[in-house]
Amino acid sequence: MIKISREVDYAIQLLLRLAKAKKEEYVGLKKFCTESSISFLFLQKIARQLRQAGFIQAAKGPAGGYRLARDIESISLKSLIEALDDHAGPTACLRGEFCVKERNCTLKPGMGIFHTKLNSLMEQTSIVDFV
Repeated sequence: MIKISREVDYAIQLLLRLAKAKKEEYVGLKKFCTESSISFLFLQKIARQLRQAGFIQAAKGPAGGYRLARDIESISLKSLIEALDDHAGPTACLRGEFCVKERNCTLKPGMGIFHTKLNSLMEQTSIVDFV
């Protein structure tokens, strides 16, 4: 089974909550964290990455918070994972990490095919598919 990181899990929850908000409404991160039992500091880091990736916008002040910067349907699972984890992949060699068996690995060709199929599926999976 491929593991979805806690960061991606929480990011999906945040994006889905922002999608439920009114068009111009900003959602406060502290309130969302309280409602969701998620660490504020951890989610603040995730929100910063989502903002840098162009998924959400931020506003400061009493009515500030976060809102979607684009339609939720246009955010694929693959793009979200890439925004939060630049070393995603099923095996070390496909994540660009060192592997002692890389020269004589019998799994790499098959894992490469699996990785390609998985990437395709994740590109076709929108965040709204998690509702």
